[in-house]
Amino acid sequence: LVGDLVDEYRNRKERFSQTKSSTPSSTKGSSSTPGYRPLRCLPLHGALPQTDQLRIFDRPTRACRKVIVATNIAEASVTLPGISYVVDCGFARLRAYNPTNALEALVTLPTSQASARQRAGRAGRTRTGEAVALGALDPDTGRLTMPRGLRLAEVSTACGLDQPSAAAALLGACEEGCSQEVAAIVALMQIQRIFVTSAGQKRTGDRVRRQLFGCRQGDHLTELNAFTAYEHQTTQCSPSELKAWCRDAGLNERGLSHALTLRDRIGAMFARLKLPWVRAEPEGNPEPVLRALVRGYFHQVARLAPSGSHYLTVRGDHQLRLHPNSILFSSTSKWPAWILFTHVYLATSAELSGATGFGENRGPGPVPTCVSGVSAIQADWLLELAPHYYQYGTDREHVERALRITG
Repeated sequence: LVGDLVDEYRNRKERFSQTKSSTPSSTKGSSSTPGYRPLRCLPLHGALPQTDQLRIFDRPTRACRKVIVATNIAEASVTLPGISYVVDCGFARLRAYNPTNALEALVTLPTSQASARQRAGRAGRTRTGEAVALGALDPDTGRLTMPRGLRLAEVSTACGLDQPSAAAALLGACEEGCSQEVAAIVALMQIQRIFVTSAGQKRTGDRVRRQLFGCRQGDHLTELNAFTAYEHQTTQCSPSELKAWCRDAGLNERGLSHALTLRDRIGAMFARLKLPWVRAEPEGNPEPVLRALVRGYFHQVARLAPSGSHYLTVRGDHQLRLHPNSILFSSTSKWPAWILFTHVYLATSAELSGATGFGENRGPGPVPTCVSGVSAIQADWLLELAPHYYQYGTDREHVERALRITG
């Protein structure tokens, strides 16, 4: 063999033990291999002092051959003079995050094809070289974004969404079989206000909204009802008649028109990505739509406080109050035990205290943090659809305790 060698190991401890065991016999030569020069072993890892690291650049003598036993620090784009051979162990010690216990640790992982090519590039820089990998090489998919994450990014970019949760809800709708309904809801989320009322007519506007489009499951399905009615009217009315109908129904005609365009754009994106574009069965069934929203907004969930005056987030027990714009705020029935929310407001006390339906039955005082875009959900959906988030600790205990109480 002609030329020096780089031997790559997984970590510093393994590299040190290998260097220590090979140094005594290799520096004196071997009687069983006549004609070969003795080896000079040099370590290379991140914890070495700089002076020791620089020893690998010393010009080798003709009396011995240099062997550099290194960790993956040798992958860096640095030219090691005289190196003709690279032996790659096929593993690397990398820092990885474990979402189960929320800890970060150094773990041994198989090297990727990209890393192997980088390591092999250390050979043959100044002369013809060879690289040997001691193991199969796999693509680096395990440490990169997983297919679902790539699809989320693809959906977000194609639809112009700045909320990953909205893209996750769209993908969840494919699994629940209600992509058309959820696409409409996501489009409506991009509109600031769907329902509009003139000054001094809020009470009348709320009553009309409840009578025409109200849904006991909450805001998302109420807005979906308004969107469906508007879409039907666009095929039946002239532009002037449509504008008059929206005015009488207290709807934002321009906003709904924009939402319709966004929904169609999402539909075109689904066709391009070959995703199912279907409606819930049976038609009007709210459960698949709500489950799809939970798949995307599982982290924005709250439960009703024992006093019944406000909600508490599942994680952190932060107090939330229904915003007066929510269809559930002035509901005559009991508020749902569990809700999902998509909008958070820092409302003023004056805004809340002047709202219809804000009375002694709703608690001693307004909580500044308010939520709208609220839908009633079932607690057991959280463990089913988001077990990675509701798995350990008090979060799971809250859900299971609520199931025992309500069951």
